[in-house]
Amino acid sequence: MVVCVGGCGSVGHVRFGLSGEVLGLGESLGPWGCGLVRVLVDWVDVGLMGLGILGLVDEVDGTIPESISPSLVKLRLGSNSLNGPISSVTFASLQNLTYLELENNSFTRMIPPEIGSCKKLALMNLAHNKQDRTLLVELGNLTNLQVLELQLNKLDGEIPSQIEVLNMLSILNISWNSLNGTISSSISNCGKLVNLNLQDNDLTGSIPDNIRNLNFLLEL
Repeated sequence: MVVCVGGCGSVGHVRFGLSGEVLGLGESLGPWGCGLVRVLVDWVDVGLMGLGILGLVDEVDGTIPESISPSLVKLRLGSNSLNGPISSVTFASLQNLTYLELENNSFTRMIPPEIGSCKKLALMNLAHNKQDRTLLVELGNLTNLQVLELQLNKLDGEIPSQIEVLNMLSILNISWNSLNGTISSSISNCGKLVNLNLQDNDLTGSIPDNIRNLNFLLEL
């Protein structure tokens, strides 16, 4: 099953077949479209076993429900008005999750340690939220991660060494936070990095010499 809705003023009815697939969108609801999107999370059964992709954009508010289908592959809730901490229960059973896009919301606190159990995760984008704690060491369990975007938050503490063992990473953006400490020379272990953005933090020391070993790096 796929649920993808967005765009105020262009949303109509969402019709579901008996097996849960999306059959189509009805006519535009004009000024009522935004209201439909805001309440969609309340009446779409996100616990439905067949749910594979959930994408809601534009004016969805509230919190992410704790119970989501374990078959979920892509969770796309960026650019909404979602808030509050993210429950540890939410990610405990999402073993098939590959895309997590929660950027441009108002989430507080760091994503829970249970994210480390989502070992198929290839993309995680929590940019432009209100995440305020230290980066999780459990990120090191996400060995298939290719894109990690945490910029424009309130993260502090040091960059955990576990991030530097993610050798599939091509994009690492943790800019515009309050991270401190030094840049470890082991960052060169992320041999597929194309974009490494650490600007506007409280990092000290020099850039490690062996960063030259990142042969694919185009932007630093």
